[in-house]
Amino acid sequence: MMLFKDIFDELKELNETELFYKQYYIAKQNPQNFRKYLISLDQKIIYENKWWIPELQDSFARYFPELSIEHSRDNIKIVRHNRYNPLFPHSHAFFEMIYVYEGRCENTIEGKLINMEQGDICIVAPETTHTMGVFDDDSIVFNIIIRKSTFIDKFIDLFNDDTILSVFFNETLFSNKANSYITFSAKNDKYLQSILKFLIVEGIRLEKYYNTSMEILLRAAFCVMLRKSNEMMISNTHSIYTPKVIEILKYIQANFKSVTLDVLA
Repeated sequence: MMLFKDIFDELKELNETELFYKQYYIAKQNPQNFRKYLISLDQKIIYENKWWIPELQDSFARYFPELSIEHSRDNIKIVRHNRYNPLFPHSHAFFEMIYVYEGRCENTIEGKLINMEQGDICIVAPETTHTMGVFDDDSIVFNIIIRKSTFIDKFIDLFNDDTILSVFFNETLFSNKANSYITFSAKNDKYLQSILKFLIVEGIRLEKYYNTSMEILLRAAFCVMLRKSNEMMISNTHSIYTPKVIEILKYIQANFKSVTLDVLA
């Protein structure tokens, strides 16, 4: 069995896809020779590996449904974001929790650039257009993908107060005026860092009972974040949280299976 240190040390090495995209990234810094680089590329290898070069291929997935989560039984999936991957605007049907384990990344959400550093967390709401880039060898950034339906089935009971995190999730799930993202830093919180580290390892190993274990660990992470909800920053693109709005959201949360527009009115 691999030790935690072995797992994360292995992730520091650039994989084949990252090595290819690093060459592309470096070549693009020199406009005079970039065209020659593009001509030299082996199209067959690019196609077989499903690599994407914006200058050569027009089509690329811009929207990812929940079905794009590899295993249909998984409610949560851990993906390490490829370094040097070309930026492309996209959105998805699920929540994406971006966690900078080491280094930094740039995350542009609906046109706003967010520079993230080690320990930073950004939860991106479903249907939100964003791009994300990691452009150095040393950064390790994880995408924690969570089904939208999972929040209702597994986590919604946690978000029953008027904290920023609770309102963010409730509006996203039960309103059409949800904010696009919320950010938080775990840089000085070793406890939360440890929980997220266990969560990531469970998502990488995929050993027996990993699904249940990941749900428990994510619940624990959310509990710690709820305690420090006043330290969060939320996008102010849509919503203003008044006591009346919070009261309505709490009612919808408690009665989402039977609530009607007539009752809300």
